[in-house]
Amino acid sequence: MSISRTLTATALSAAALVLATSAVPAAQASTTSPAPSAERAARAHVVEAAVNRAAVAQGRWVVVHGIVRSGERGDRVGLQVRYPGGTWRQTGLTDRLDRRGRFAIADRIGTGRTRAYRVVKPAGDGRRAGRSKPVRVTVYSWRDLSSFPSVTRQDTWDGRDVKINAVAYPGSVVADSRAASGSIAYNLERRCRQFETRVGVADTSAETATGRASLKLDGTERFTGSYTLTRSTTLALALDDVFRLTFDWTSTNSAGTPEDQSGAHVALGSPRVLCHD
Repeated sequence: MSISRTLTATALSAAALVLATSAVPAAQASTTSPAPSAERAARAHVVEAAVNRAAVAQGRWVVVHGIVRSGERGDRVGLQVRYPGGTWRQTGLTDRLDRRGRFAIADRIGTGRTRAYRVVKPAGDGRRAGRSKPVRVTVYSWRDLSSFPSVTRQDTWDGRDVKINAVAYPGSVVADSRAASGSIAYNLERRCRQFETRVGVADTSAETATGRASLKLDGTERFTGSYTLTRSTTLALALDDVFRLTFDWTSTNSAGTPEDQSGAHVALGSPRVLCHD
């Protein structure tokens, strides 16, 4: 009788041990498998952004547009900006998603600094905050030609105030009054798109003198003209991929001597270039 009870007790203990052992993997699985809600919360909002133009002139508008794949209609997104060498900062510009999760944020370019934008979707809807990849915008601004240092110079001055036909032109390039020819050159380093100026002779020129102006872009003459007192013309040149701009000039004077033909103070009135930094 005691032997039977002993065997029965032993069998029950073995069965309990088997059940306990088989239950261990199930318990371990329940602690290592995340709940569906935790898995969702670990994901960030997916934000995609682009710009309507990769290059823009200062004072114009750029539109950053795109979509939040995980957003809901009415959710707000914000625009951030970063300048070269700086950190991301808020612009204060926002938009709300439409029913397809799309957004469009317009920014007026107030400075001539090239910058990058990104769009940020705050945390919500069970997801962490998300942000788009940066999109770069190259900004062009008008600046005085003399803001570029001259690389060659002969009897020519820049950054001077002159008058052409009684109109004042600050920051001008003008011939030395004692010379009959000269030149000046600037390296624009392929950073500029447009050149504008008023070409003529300064009001200090002799009535008997004629000035000839020439502009070369990378060694190729793109403009030439001859002027007497009070005569001038407006000039605009495209500068796509131009490295060097050269201004050459000569003076002839019917009242001068063979040795001295000076008298025409050839000038570029307030020359400016549209360039990026």
